[in-house]
Amino acid sequence: MTDPRALPLAEYRPRSRLVVPETAVERPRYPAVDAHNHLGRWLTGDWAVPDVGTLNALLDEVGVEAVVNLDGRWGDELEANLDRYDRAHPDRFVTFCHVDLRAVGRPGFDADVLVKSLTRSREAA
Repeated sequence: MTDPRALPLAEYRPRSRLVVPETAVERPRYPAVDAHNHLGRWLTGDWAVPDVGTLNALLDEVGVEAVVNLDGRWGDELEANLDRYDRAHPDRFVTFCHVDLRAVGRPGFDADVLVKSLTRSREAA
């Protein structure tokens, strides 16, 4: 028997001894909504969702009817996300905007700036 202290973790391959019934579920019984997704480019760059058509095909394959995109941002980035998802594929995507909080607490901060940003975002949808 090998001394466990000498076994490198990278080589550890546990073998399951659990034996239980298995049920393969190929598709959900009812259409699903992915209520928490991040499809924006601001954290991941353009590679996050390179091809929306491929994403839609995958969603169809696994039975996801709609996606809530929490990466809308504001301004031009919001417009780009709305164009790419919501406007190009109505009823499939719902994009949430963000509020640009970088100015909060800085000298001269005016909360009306945030209200105006939210108003513009709402009107963009």
